[in-house]
Amino acid sequence: LDSYKNNLENLVKNRTLELENSLEREKELGKLKTSFVSMASHEFRTPLTAINAIADVILLYKEKLSKDEVEKRLIKIKKEVEDMAIMLDDILIIGKSDSQKLEFKAIEIDLVNLVKTIITEYQLTQAEERDVIYKFSMDKIMLNADPKWIKHIVINLFSNAIKYSDSPASVGIDIRQEKNKVILSVSDQGIGISKKDQKVLFEPFHRGENVGNISGTGLGLTVLEKAVLLHKGKIGVISEIGKGTEISIHIPT
Repeated sequence: LDSYKNNLENLVKNRTLELENSLEREKELGKLKTSFVSMASHEFRTPLTAINAIADVILLYKEKLSKDEVEKRLIKIKKEVEDMAIMLDDILIIGKSDSQKLEFKAIEIDLVNLVKTIITEYQLTQAEERDVIYKFSMDKIMLNADPKWIKHIVINLFSNAIKYSDSPASVGIDIRQEKNKVILSVSDQGIGISKKDQKVLFEPFHRGENVGNISGTGLGLTVLEKAVLLHKGKIGVISEIGKGTEISIHIPT
């Protein structure tokens, strides 16, 4: 009888714990939905408003605008659309990761060449090219990785380094090979991340207390973490308010 009673108590206790955990997940999902609606309404409305305003100017003054002036505005529209596409990609990645549907296809790549190509192509879409200081332990560093996810990692780190530091401050990119891993580090001379924010840095929709009016979704670093975990890697963060940030990605070989 005592054994039956103990089993029943344990069953009730375990079931209660499951229900509590389920309730916590529902609460967390509710918070994420609220955060998403708030983020989407702002982060999508802003570029759409800009695109609409630029299109109005072109339509109203097309006869008076020079070819260069029209081209400059069209480039701005293209940039706004690209930023929105990145936001949509981030949202889709987070949604797919929750249902375990993220694809991962590793091939042998030269990380040095791939990173330089990604940075060069990304800089072409920017209004102002930022100075990049490269530091490689070898001219060629081979690694088994998924190029698509490496691109997510590199663009996320580089775009953040530019976004949170003022021009003409340079961005440092360091790639080195150690005994059983490759380390990719991106450093800036920007606003930095507080110790408090570092603890929740990879939470969806979280943004630092000191970002001010700098736009962002709070999704980029969440996607970065998922990309690194797919490679069974780790992330290191060194940062101080007002003195810049260095984020390093450790991928095992």
